Amino acid sequence: MIKPCIKSGLIVACLLCYAVSFAQEPVFSYVEEARGITQQFQQTLKQELQAAIKTGGLKKAVDVCSLRAPEIAEKMADETGWAIGRTSIKTRHQNNKPTAQEKAVLDEFVSRKSAGEDLAEMEWWQQQGTSIMYMKAIPMQGLCLSCHGITVETSLKNHIKELYPRDTAMGFKIGEIRGAFSLQKYIELANGQIIK
Repeated sequence: MIKPCIKSGLIVACLLCYAVSFAQEPVFSYVEEARGITQQFQQTLKQELQAAIKTGGLKKAVDVCSLRAPEIAEKMADETGWAIGRTSIKTRHQNNKPTAQEKAVLDEFVSRKSAGEDLAEMEWWQQQGTSIMYMKAIPMQGLCLSCHGITVETSLKNHIKELYPRDTAMGFKIGEIRGAFSLQKYIELANGQIIK
């Protein structure tokens, strides 16, 4: 027979677990939304880069990254209400430099990768008052190696420097962390709880 005090304790513990789970559900729905947006943004940009390389070579792909990536992000932001961007420890454009929070998450990603976590699945999120922030690691892949790798062809490097005079986004190897997608959205609250 369970003693009354133990029984009461178990009931309270179960209720607390339920309350935490219930409170987290709206957060997870935002996370799922952010995942979908990140995937769509990544796929759209990748398709445009591949098309640019096919029709105009790597220099045209650099132009796509320079012009189309911000346009795609802005269009998706207008459609979804999420602020969408990319950041890295080594940036190509100064506007993409990480905030203190983003820098901390990027450092955390490096530690998690060193501990053996799969970079392709690596993500982070956090509710921050009336907003939610989501970040997804960007692994260095073959498609990006020509413009971001250790050996970049001279004329291509010169073209990059024309567009990005303060570029530092070279010297990466396959499998390293290129950077991260960074999304943020303001959320509705009622009595301190997230409305979704």
